[in-house]
Amino acid sequence: MRAIAASTGEPPLVTWESKPGSYRLGPITSTLPLGSVAFALVLAVQLQMWLVHARVYVVPHYAGGHDQATYLARAYGSYVRLEQLGLSNGLAAALAEQDPQGMLLPNLAAIWFLFTGPGRAGALSLNFVAFVVLQVLMAAALLRATRRWAFATIGVGMIAATQTPYLTYGGLFDFRTDFVAMCGYGAVCALGVMSDAFARRWGAVCAGILAGFTILTRFATLAYFGAALFIFVVLLLWRMRWHKDSSLTASKDSNRLRNVCVSALCSIGVAGLLVAHNAATIQAYYFGRFSAAAAANLFATADASTPLEILVYYPKVIVLEHLVGAALLCVLVLAIGVLMFRLLPPHTHAHGGLDVDSWAATAVVLGSILGPLLILTLYHTKAGLLAGVVMPSIVIGAVLLFRGLIGSSATDSNWWGIQVTAAIVAGIAALSTLGQMTRTPFPGVSAADLQTIDRLETYVASQIVTMQIPLYVVASNSALDYLTPYTIQVAAYERLGILPDANAELGPLVLENAARLAGPLTDALSAADQADLLLLTDRVRPLAGLDFSFYPGLEANTPDLFSQAQRSLIEYKSYRLTDRTVTIFIKPKVRVEGVTTDGWITSAGIRLIVPAVATSSITSVLLEGSSDLQPLLAIPEVTASNAGGRIPAELTVDGSRYRISVRFPTPPQRSSDDAFVDLTFSTFFVPASSGINPDTRQLVLRAPDVVRAVMSTNSP
Repeated sequence: MRAIAASTGEPPLVTWESKPGSYRLGPITSTLPLGSVAFALVLAVQLQMWLVHARVYVVPHYAGGHDQATYLARAYGSYVRLEQLGLSNGLAAALAEQDPQGMLLPNLAAIWFLFTGPGRAGALSLNFVAFVVLQVLMAAALLRATRRWAFATIGVGMIAATQTPYLTYGGLFDFRTDFVAMCGYGAVCALGVMSDAFARRWGAVCAGILAGFTILTRFATLAYFGAALFIFVVLLLWRMRWHKDSSLTASKDSNRLRNVCVSALCSIGVAGLLVAHNAATIQAYYFGRFSAAAAANLFATADASTPLEILVYYPKVIVLEHLVGAALLCVLVLAIGVLMFRLLPPHTHAHGGLDVDSWAATAVVLGSILGPLLILTLYHTKAGLLAGVVMPSIVIGAVLLFRGLIGSSATDSNWWGIQVTAAIVAGIAALSTLGQMTRTPFPGVSAADLQTIDRLETYVASQIVTMQIPLYVVASNSALDYLTPYTIQVAAYERLGILPDANAELGPLVLENAARLAGPLTDALSAADQADLLLLTDRVRPLAGLDFSFYPGLEANTPDLFSQAQRSLIEYKSYRLTDRTVTIFIKPKVRVEGVTTDGWITSAGIRLIVPAVATSSITSVLLEGSSDLQPLLAIPEVTASNAGGRIPAELTVDGSRYRISVRFPTPPQRSSDDAFVDLTFSTFFVPASSGINPDTRQLVLRAPDVVRAVMSTNSP
């Protein structure tokens, strides 16, 4: 049978052949090219707005939002590894690592950097590409289902009008897995609708492959897809059980079930091995580090505690955080449109009807919405941005519902009403997008404070690089995103071109250090003493955000942390913000030059370099190490001298351990230049002459393994 088009005077976009389930594209009318060109122009305008917003409002500033910095650090680290090991070896090393969240996005960004160059703009462009793919597939699905660009326009306009693409955390300009996973999950739903609820094998295969890559982007989506698939299959089986009289429907539903199995196998083929490789760390993350008990200890308050609060949490979040504003206005426009069209008389030959099995398409959409909501509701930790994963499915469902409700009122004589509705939705989306693209991605932070924070990040990053301070010995008395070591790590790479080695998983380390600094005072002071760089703020809590359980302890210990830091560390700089002052304390690092590459002090001696900022505060320098002293004829005497002449120095020995003490009788005045101390030794040995080995160098001691500066008790 063929689709009826004579009554409308327009050739059908989709022509049904006599063979059940087959179709071909009908004659292309002027509607299709015009709609395609208009849609391409919309994407081009989005690209231009995205480029301007990213360049002006995002890339010049620090990488806020905690998780964004960790993913950027992984992406930059993967890129550096690709440069060092090559593409194949670098990717092999990346795949061998374990990541509980998802391993695809940082490594995909690293490969993308080979074309764009490393940087935030290149990383964030992956978000934009994912959003374009989502919009294209949503438009194609709605066009396939309704045969009208007006409905495709409504769908694309509504997803652009939601808050989801522009969330501060998890939006277009925040590099983390949530946004790309949302686009991938929504695209799979669109493919399901486009393929007539998986009635066509090509759609099932494409959906399965895309689902596999989405799972690799964010492993949690495996549970979402599983729940959605289960709901869809249950609904299909229910219809097959109660509608046995329709052989054609039963046959198509059986075919859908087979194709769903094919789709699942495609997903397993893409993601199965890597999910299995990361299974242990996934379990440790979701049911260990963020188990119910751990979450209760970490957070002072819960977003939802009673059964009713838990049940309504995500529906409420969808309305108040994702749909609020322009999207709800679009829903109101659609509701008014339905009322207006319902008042029109029905027509027998209405066109633009659904070109898919509406019941099966509804099952796809319902499964896509209810599946993730079920998983998120059952999981104990709640986060509003996670609800964004169902927004594309909600929009697709809303457009299909709108088309179904206006029913047979959509005729040529009143088709202008549908077009006006689409134009209004598109206009609302355009104004909303313009507003979103011109607002700061740092809500609540003034322009002056943002510039101050950027200077703070750059300064701390430069000190980390210059003094070679390991990131795992950076601590703070606050969980503010710009005071974390992973944010500083990203700043060092983006602004100085150097990526400091983390040597630890910095995310958990930040929370562990904060908990230690919030503990009993003795333990807190001991933890602070182990930090080489301490960032202290006089106001611990952020103005908004998560309420951690360690905040009261941090607030109580902060005065003592300041007192100890002022005694034992160098106060480098303070940065005044509107609501707080951040002070940088650094443990002075004395560098040793002149040591051989294989770790020997030779007869030429060594040079100690005292950083300029610490010259007026250091009273002595201690060097300790292990060395075999038997080849030496006697214990060497050490001579120390600086720009002012000789200064006291002593070398003592205890077994194989030696200790060199260099004292400053009067600490030198603070200078803009580093201070130098040269150490020479009275004796040496030559391994070749002693019959030890063929080495002809004049050696004294092995290099020290401990270099420590002793501070003045009344240092400024």
